[in-house]
Amino acid sequence: MRGTLREWILKQKIKDVYAPGYTSKPEEYFKKSCIYVHPARYEAFGVAVIEAMCSGLIPIVTIRNGVKEVVEKVSKGLIVESNSLTEKIIEVLSLSIEEKKSYRKKLKRRRKGIQRMRV
Repeated sequence: MRGTLREWILKQKIKDVYAPGYTSKPEEYFKKSCIYVHPARYEAFGVAVIEAMCSGLIPIVTIRNGVKEVVEKVSKGLIVESNSLTEKIIEVLSLSIEEKKSYRKKLKRRRKGIQRMRV
């Protein structure tokens, strides 16, 4: 992630919120995380979202992301307009442990189909 959103996130110094930018080992961050936010304004297909989903992270993507068709199979509520990202992040982080586990179960059931899509 680059640009003003990343800069803003880093300035906030929020505990346990990572905005690493490019990394050759995203799995290091995936192990520490429960959600993955992909704030792209436009993207044909975000492979990083698929990788995060295969790792069991709850994805939050914008409506103009080509991977939204995959994410909606877990929940259409995880696809938002760019200006609604903050509210959705707070909502997902506020979920109970049981609700987060429910999302992870859905992701686990979808994992085989998602992995077949990987290049």
